[in-house]
Amino acid sequence: MREPAFGLPHIFADTDLELARENGREIAKDRLVQMVLLARVGRGTLYQAFAALDPSTLDDDVEARRTAYTSSELN
Repeated sequence: MREPAFGLPHIFADTDLELARENGREIAKDRLVQMVLLARVGRGTLYQAFAALDPSTLDDDVEARRTAYTSSELN
């Protein structure tokens, strides 16, 4: 597996099974970031991770905690 300059993975494999496994691994890496981000949005904890990058996330967290899911709904 190689990632060239633009960050697009190129997968090379000797068998179809190996190709499917590597493809799944790459998809899972992308989805993990998405899942963590969306979990933070739902719990109203985005500010903890991104305060230095975007202080306006505090407003989003306040709104999410006021109107969104309870702890039992998220777990």
